[in-house]
Amino acid sequence: FDTVIVDEGQDYAQPSKLESLFGQLPGGMSGGRWRWFMDPNLQFMDVPPDPECLKALTGNSAAVTLNRNVRSTREIVTAIRTFLDADVGTSQIDGFGIKVGFHKVLNPDDEIANLRTMVMDVLEDGIQPNEIAILGANGLSGTVCGAMLKMLPEIFRPLSAEGRIQSSSHGVICSVPAFRGLESRVVFLADLNLLPGGIQGESLLYIGMSRASASLQLMVSPAFSTFLKVLVKQSFQRK
Repeated sequence: FDTVIVDEGQDYAQPSKLESLFGQLPGGMSGGRWRWFMDPNLQFMDVPPDPECLKALTGNSAAVTLNRNVRSTREIVTAIRTFLDADVGTSQIDGFGIKVGFHKVLNPDDEIANLRTMVMDVLEDGIQPNEIAILGANGLSGTVCGAMLKMLPEIFRPLSAEGRIQSSSHGVICSVPAFRGLESRVVFLADLNLLPGGIQGESLLYIGMSRASASLQLMVSPAFSTFLKVLVKQSFQRK
């Protein structure tokens, strides 16, 4: 082929992957035609981008920063910036959206009950099922996500084995990573007590928060509350 176009490039900035990609391009990295789109924040899947690979990409390209966020409201953009110190651009959504919700829950049973009530409330407000996504740290293996799918099969479906939306009339319940590249008007983040520690947990939280276009609601268990406090402290220390 004549041109290589890579999206989610942060996941491909590894030596073996770069060699595979550019080995198929006439002229390679230095002399071929290619376009590389990547997230400069935390949205990698497994391991952070390799610094030497990033250096090679930068040295063989002209970089352009895309700073208009055409997905999320100002409230969601501000929440991501506050907790994760991540620059997701300037929201281009007109007006103001819904305040990002942080809902304290005591345990999985309490989280299930509260989440079910919140889902039914947004449906009563006129939101359609296919505008709702429940994303969990462990997907359907998580206690809350698994229970919600069993309780509300008339409203939600899982993604297919290939990661595709199976029904145009149902909402989605799946893991945070499985929903990357997709978006939903209303996003509930659940089972957040199962987030891994460190930068991988921050990355998953970033992905989940940035999937919402209008309403973002987080279920805050005691463990996740501690996680958030650490994030806020780190964010202030970086400033």
